[in-house]
Amino acid sequence: MAVLPEYCSSYPNNKELPVFTGNPVDWPIFISSYNHSTLTCGYTDNENLLRLQRAIQGRAREEVSSLLLNPSTIPQLLTSLKLLYGRPEQIVHTMIEKVRATPAPRADKLESLVSFGLVVHNLCGHLKAIGMEKHLSNPILLHELVAKLPSNVMFNWALYQEQLPEVDLNVFGDYMSKIATATSGVTLFAAKAAKDDFRPKKEKAAYVNTHSTAEQGRRKGDDEIKEKPTDRPSSNIKVCPMCDNSGHLAANCSKFSKLCLDDRWKLVKEKRLCRRCLVAHSRWPCKCDPCGVQGCQKKHHPLLHYEQAPTEAKRSEPATSGVVALHRQPTISTLFRMLPVTLYGKKGNVNTFAFLDDGSSVTLLERKLAATLGLEGKQASLCIHWTSGIKKNFSETREVELEISGADRPQRFVASNVYTVDKLGLPEQTMDVAAMAEQFAYLQDLPLSSFKSAVPGILIGLNNVHLLATLKLREGRKGEPIATKTRLGWTVYGSMPAATQSFAHRQFHISEEQAEVDLHEYVKSFFAVESLGAMAVPSEESVDDQRANKILSETTKRVEGGRFETGLLWKQDYVEFPESRPMAEKRMKCLERRLGRDPALYDQVRKQIADFQSKGFAHKATAAELDTFDPRRTWYLPLGVVLNPKKPSKVRVIWDAAAKVDGVSLNTMLLKGPDLLTPLLSVLFQFRERQVAICADIEAMFHQVKIREPDRSAQLFLWRDSPDKPLETMVTDVAIFGATCSQPTRST
Repeated sequence: MAVLPEYCSSYPNNKELPVFTGNPVDWPIFISSYNHSTLTCGYTDNENLLRLQRAIQGRAREEVSSLLLNPSTIPQLLTSLKLLYGRPEQIVHTMIEKVRATPAPRADKLESLVSFGLVVHNLCGHLKAIGMEKHLSNPILLHELVAKLPSNVMFNWALYQEQLPEVDLNVFGDYMSKIATATSGVTLFAAKAAKDDFRPKKEKAAYVNTHSTAEQGRRKGDDEIKEKPTDRPSSNIKVCPMCDNSGHLAANCSKFSKLCLDDRWKLVKEKRLCRRCLVAHSRWPCKCDPCGVQGCQKKHHPLLHYEQAPTEAKRSEPATSGVVALHRQPTISTLFRMLPVTLYGKKGNVNTFAFLDDGSSVTLLERKLAATLGLEGKQASLCIHWTSGIKKNFSETREVELEISGADRPQRFVASNVYTVDKLGLPEQTMDVAAMAEQFAYLQDLPLSSFKSAVPGILIGLNNVHLLATLKLREGRKGEPIATKTRLGWTVYGSMPAATQSFAHRQFHISEEQAEVDLHEYVKSFFAVESLGAMAVPSEESVDDQRANKILSETTKRVEGGRFETGLLWKQDYVEFPESRPMAEKRMKCLERRLGRDPALYDQVRKQIADFQSKGFAHKATAAELDTFDPRRTWYLPLGVVLNPKKPSKVRVIWDAAAKVDGVSLNTMLLKGPDLLTPLLSVLFQFRERQVAICADIEAMFHQVKIREPDRSAQLFLWRDSPDKPLETMVTDVAIFGATCSQPTRST
């Protein structure tokens, strides 16, 4: 372990050591001071043990408490602490995460530049001290730190680095150290100026229902009416809520327009401004026009327009291996390049249909066909992207090779680099050869096969272009389908003359990644836990869990009655639901028809809804309350009834959070959240601590947790006691059963 000279001089004649609680960043300071004072002052083993007992606290003390009883275990104690908290890679990881978690400095708060500069400078110093200089050349971390800087400081850094042949974290640390040194002096004068400029405000006269301006005075013929701004507030003075300067509104504020979209949405939310006009007013809905940017009809200002819905930042993945373009349509007005084929494998052959796609760069095969054929191959990672940023990952994809031939054709061809997926989801297609030959004379003598409701099992892309190559071609007039001959047979594709609807274009991006497992680190952790009884270092939280924990920490609080209140775990700050009330009305009518056939069941559901209201789980929404809800975050949940065959007398009313409108549901907008429950193994161990064990059950567990008011607009539902009455909007005030963030399995 390298010795830090700057810390050693502080402890030559002092018996006390710096406190060490288990933070890896503090380990170099702790071990350096201990080594220096022990070597220079010659402490005995008993004295060293006392010093260590006073210095080691918190989590670190819990890990090695059994080794703090005897001086002979000091070497083993230090070895254990080093293994748990003193590994260089662990120290580097902790320091880098600390820097990343440091808030970005702001140009209007100079003290934030000083804090950020010191954190970066300390990071560089620590990396040098522990001999991990190679991390100073991390370009990704350097880019992240530079991206946090204000625009003017970032521009100065660009000029600064042009004067140097190479730049790394060390150079950036020196630069930020200079910025912090220069800024520290300015912050003192800024703070002093702010204190000197403070003046006690004079009390202003209050006016009730008073509307008077100089313009109104001139209309009345009184040209001599003048108002002093210190005596009476003027309605003509416009103050921007974004920069607090007068003379313009937020829509014309240059400072606001320079912010990124996420920061604009966040600022509008903090200032409680209207999303349409960027002005704080009480009327709702706002009468301003929709966005209008690129035809957008959503209810927000043009400065808040997203090209696409923002998604949470995720870790970059390795290089992609291909793109698959699929063409789908709701009707049969267009024929795709489909033909019957036979696939061959170790276990035999399978007849299916092939989708020939010249716009795809990879070949995909349904997994069930691969299993039937007995195809085996190496495991790969498949990442599929749709339009609007929709993304789905498949971790159990395999890359296989197979033989293929046209239906009733003897010649076989090899298709390589074929990726397996659960289901292609390609459209059904029907082709009547006799009817087509009667309509198009140039198709009459071709060896085509008719098929009905055929679903492709394999998609052939450009990586097997020899199967797509056009050997012969026949075409008619403009707008009529084309017939081409490939090595697999003849196929007809193109728009039919009666086609009026266009197809939807989708793109699939395939990425391949290899998981590298550091076996050495796993073995080291295993022996550390087995030999010392120490707890393993907790794994790094995912981006989704970090966001969920942040929402929980910011919104969870205890309210009246002793219960807790929290917020929904939104995947992103930008949430905009489609209109869901029509869907909820249809589902409600279906439920009423079902309940109408069973009057006893209907009575039980009525009692449960009334019981929910009496217990404060739900309430009827007033017209004024509905007007306060943000339409972008309003969602109606369909009601459902669940019966247990083993308990026929017990009826459970549920809210269907998975019900979708245009592919969007409440569950698609929510995170699952981290597992905060005590592990079952730990609970079982605690049964041995006392003589009597007590178990209990919480009645209506999810309903005991209230949901904060801004999120209740996403938990509306429709109800009425009788089909003859009008539908009433109900608000669910508590956590519902069946949402993504309140899964039943998490309560076991």
